[in-house]
Amino acid sequence: MEIFLCLGKNELQLLPLESNEMLDFTVNETRYLPNLPVEGRIKVVFKSRDDDAQTSTSYLYGRHQGKFFIAISAPAK
Repeated sequence: MEIFLCLGKNELQLLPLESNEMLDFTVNETRYLPNLPVEGRIKVVFKSRDDDAQTSTSYLYGRHQGKFFIAISAPAK
């Protein structure tokens, strides 16, 4: 499921995870995983005032105790 919201010149999308998306990574022999089960991705697109430039960022999100949260990476236990 994909949800799209237009907020003036900016956009917000709730996207499903890609089938091949990797959620873990290793740095200096420490493995990192999301701190909660990931359900999808929030993509935010920012447009400049003159519409010449566009920047975007995205966040993984999931649910914990019935509430949605942005997921962060944490060392695997």
